[in-house]
Amino acid sequence: MKTSYDPVSFPTPFHSRYLGTLGMPAVPANAVVPVLTEKVVASLKPYAQKIGERLAAGEELAAIATDIAPRARVTPGQVVKYVVALSRQNRPQPHTGGFPVLPPKPMAVIPLEPGEHEMLGGEMAEKSVD
Repeated sequence: MKTSYDPVSFPTPFHSRYLGTLGMPAVPANAVVPVLTEKVVASLKPYAQKIGERLAAGEELAAIATDIAPRARVTPGQVVKYVVALSRQNRPQPHTGGFPVLPPKPMAVIPLEPGEHEMLGGEMAEKSVD
């Protein structure tokens, strides 16, 4: 008996995307997620203006990253993360229309005298006094 839903005969965008990746090379075993460190940012800072000019000229970020990475001694993924970080830094924050979130003001701690703890209903108040 055949059900009304057969995943093989009902292709989805996921199936076509999966099939398109079958010919791609495997991810290397020693691959790591690109990370922006202070050293990486310092290496890329001299190239920031040139990267911006090339992006404004319509050049693809992948091509820029592949070109700049060896010169800055970083990975192309780190170049992309640097560009994303710069774009987020320069983007104005949207107005939410709500109240600003303010951290609570610090409160002074007043030490209690030995008998005061019982008057305030603390643990010691539950103990019976003989």
